[in-house]
Amino acid sequence: YIAEHPRSSVAEAVRSLRTNILFMGTTRKLSTLLITSSNPAEGKSTVSMCLAISMASSGARVLLIEGDLRRPRLGESLALPPNTGLTHSLATGQPIDKHIQPTGIENLDVLVAGAIPPNPSELLHAEQFRDVLQSCEDAYDHVIVDSPPILAVTDSLVLANQVDGVLLVVRSGRTTRHAIGGALRQLESVNAPLMGTVLNFRDERSG
Repeated sequence: YIAEHPRSSVAEAVRSLRTNILFMGTTRKLSTLLITSSNPAEGKSTVSMCLAISMASSGARVLLIEGDLRRPRLGESLALPPNTGLTHSLATGQPIDKHIQPTGIENLDVLVAGAIPPNPSELLHAEQFRDVLQSCEDAYDHVIVDSPPILAVTDSLVLANQVDGVLLVVRSGRTTRHAIGGALRQLESVNAPLMGTVLNFRDERSG
């Protein structure tokens, strides 16, 4: 949406988010970012894609990684070829660059999840995945990881220890204080580098 409507209020909000992140990056390393939420359907994947597009539009080379290995949807939504992705690289030992695909948007590539593995958490915790993440970080200016909801599975907590910063997406009018508190406590329990929250689906007509 923001690629087609760069002057929209949504695009402006995402540019503001991008600017805040870039300013934070002047005092700490922020090459790899994890985008997560408390529960499903709070907009984390949309925020991940919009932020990736916004960063790419500024001239940076950006890679969006689909870190949800349980319910992957990014490949289908982008109409990308099947039988490739993160899990295929980990399973075959092939270089990760053979599984990274262009999105059609300048400076933005994507690494979809691939086939659903039987042990997502263990796979993300493996040394081989750390090597893949490091290779991606070496090749791109920014790596954005779209991860599963925190309260649903432990995958995001595993990933949170491997990135430079974590953003928690909160859906206005839907995410409860209890859910936010639970997610924050879990992130704190693994010493995640939490940067802040993103308020999503805010009704500008409401106080």
